[in-house]
Amino acid sequence: TKKENIWVSDIKKESIDWQKKHFGFQTVISENKVEHFNPSVKFDVVFVGSLFTHLPEMLFKEWLEKLMNLLTTNGTLIISTFDINVHGKEYDSSFKYLEMSEDRLFNSLNSSIKGENKYGITYTTPKYIYDQLHQLNVKEDQIERYPLAFGKIQDIYIIHNQKVKLSPIDFSSYP
Repeated sequence: TKKENIWVSDIKKESIDWQKKHFGFQTVISENKVEHFNPSVKFDVVFVGSLFTHLPEMLFKEWLEKLMNLLTTNGTLIISTFDINVHGKEYDSSFKYLEMSEDRLFNSLNSSIKGENKYGITYTTPKYIYDQLHQLNVKEDQIERYPLAFGKIQDIYIIHNQKVKLSPIDFSSYP
């Protein structure tokens, strides 16, 4: 893959500026308002690490739909989530949003995210994720789930626009 075909996005402008400078990637600034995020291209693969672990429910649903709509016909979306069954056992729901964020520890940085009503900590159940995807017309055989595969603390979901037969991915050697 040529680096001009790789795009990065972040709500923190300094982050994407750094990636453009050091790696030469294409960049697009993310937005608090989903409807303002409109990259000019469709993508074969979209990887979104640690966004869905921080969104209130309405933004969670809006971003999931937006990102699915940014895929090519054969595109794949990869997201990570915190499983409430592992991390938030004390919560009696399929979706729990806490208005607190580790980003508040970095208030001295210009790029820290302000407003915990938009960026906190989110726990979900696998059923919740599947239900949201089913509402977007994604079928069961288009979804792969890998528990605790991202940093050994987040689940990874690989969501295909089309049914794809892949060999299971082994995340056991992840550092």
